[in-house]
Amino acid sequence: EGEDIILGRRVAIKFLPESLTENPKAIERFITEAQVAGRLNHPNIIAIYDIGQEGDHYYMVMELLNPTSAASYVKERGPLNWTEATKVTADCCAALYAAHQVGLVHRDIKPDNILCSPTGNTKLVDFGLVKDLAFQSTLTQTGVVAGTPLYMSPEQASDSPIDHRSDIYSLGATYFALLTGKPPYTGEAAPQIMFKHCTAPTPDPRDQVADIPESVVKVLMRAMAKAPEERFQTAQEFLDALRPFGAQDVEVTPALPVRATPVPSETFTGQLRVVPVRRNDP
Repeated sequence: EGEDIILGRRVAIKFLPESLTENPKAIERFITEAQVAGRLNHPNIIAIYDIGQEGDHYYMVMELLNPTSAASYVKERGPLNWTEATKVTADCCAALYAAHQVGLVHRDIKPDNILCSPTGNTKLVDFGLVKDLAFQSTLTQTGVVAGTPLYMSPEQASDSPIDHRSDIYSLGATYFALLTGKPPYTGEAAPQIMFKHCTAPTPDPRDQVADIPESVVKVLMRAMAKAPEERFQTAQEFLDALRPFGAQDVEVTPALPVRATPVPSETFTGQLRVVPVRRNDP
């Protein structure tokens, strides 16, 4: 946590770990995250204010949010009730709609990357693995799996071509975790979990939480269909299916248009001065 002493506001400061400051790919991913999130001006996506370098330290200045993620909340308190889980998922649909509209695929949707703002709005964070369909990002190469095995789509798990429907599957898997407190598939090693995403039937969340409505389960099952063409084809379509279950007030709005070419990393220098402060909140 820090303070922007020019604009007089409290901010979050994200540092690239020192162990990665000599890794060009890590630096590229860090800068890409700031570039991507910084150009997505949307109420359900974390706001990025600045990125800079001070000596060997790379940092990103962003909106200060509740540090509790959906993952940590579920771990501490158990699953959300199905109406709360639906609202969080619907907010994420709105965020993905904005990203997909400008040709961006997040590729790492999971409960850890869902935070809450002070007003209670759900915010999607961590665009470090984003695939820019317009610019054909070089951050990953064939044979290198990007994402989190517990929530990755079958396409990611099998290293097949992906598009925005991969995010819809991962959000469906996240919805499952919010509803039940557990990811849809588990295993002793990542390859075992990835294999289940590709081949195992989608588990019924009512086996763990009995009071989830059947209609909610049907929406979940469609979001997690193995074949992309059998899922919701857009984030808005997913959101529309959630509206009867507590997401009536969630609206989809476009983000700012994507810039014509990526900004070269060497143009980034520190534009804001930040000083650390101690959090006094309980």
